[in-house]
Formats: sequence, C-alpha cells, structure tokens
Amino acid sequence: MTKSKIRKLRQRIAKLRNQGDVSSRQLERLAHSAGRKRDPRGKEPQYISDLLPNSFPFSIPHHRKDIPVGTKLNILDSIEQDVDELEEKLIQDEVKGNGHGD
Repeated sequence: MTKSKIRKLRQRIAKLRNQGDVSSRQLERLAHSAGRKRDPRGKEPQYISDLLPNSFPFSIPHHRKDIPVGTKLNILDSIEQDVDELEEKLIQDEVKGNGHGD
C-alpha cells in the first residue's frame, strides 16, 4: 500500500459518502481496493483482510439494486477504518526504515 493509493481510497470513500445511490458492486470494488477479499461463508459473502488480520469481517448485501444509506455508511466506516490502519502501518514501516539508515 502506498501513500498515493491511500489518498485515492480516501477520495473514493468521500465520493461514495456523498453519492445518493450506491450499488453493492461499487462497495465491493472499494473493499477489494482496500485489500479485502471475498470469503463465501455465511448468508452474505464476508469480506476479510489479509493485510489486517485482526480486522473484523463485514458483509455487503445483494438484496436490492442500491444499498440502504445506513448500511452503506457502516460499510464505508469499516473500509475507512482499514485505510486508517493501513496508513498507520505505512508510517510505522517508514519510521522503522529511516531508523535503520535506509
């Protein structure tokens, strides 16, 4: 994950927050871009992170064309939390790298 990719993910999250109707497909693409992958367990497919193994899985429903606003915001909050953690991990890696004279 790079600073540029994190910045782009934040822009996409902000755009989807302000967008009225959001499809499950749009949220799936965003989750995938943030390092989540689909895990088919349960009624709805769960999205898990290999990059952040301690993060909680979440589902993206496919019951209707557009995701209800509350559900959309909860999913975006989860993805944004992943982005925050990935950014923190990137900063820590940079500090460690600079501390070794790299």
